[in-house]
Amino acid sequence: MVERRTSNTTSTSSTGLWTPPGADAAGARAAGVERSGGGYRRPEPWVTKRQLAEHLKVTVRWIEMQHHLGLPYVRRGGVVRYRISEVEAWLRRMSGT
Repeated sequence: MVERRTSNTTSTSSTGLWTPPGADAAGARAAGVERSGGGYRRPEPWVTKRQLAEHLKVTVRWIEMQHHLGLPYVRRGGVVRYRISEVEAWLRRMSGT
């Protein structure tokens, strides 16, 4: 049961634990989850260099060569990951469309 009251700080989640009002939305925004049509979407997954190359129908080497041109990626602990939507937006900017 979900109970929410806007006049005070009472809010109970389905687990029965108290959460501050708006905590669900704030937590979702902090986690990168976007609200869409009354619900929350999961954040876009990170993909590997090989998965990105397959999606774009290019070689892995081409992906590597685009890094110095500004291809968006994240490196953590020597592991490189990409978000397809960010890469596609970057490609559109680079091509001028």
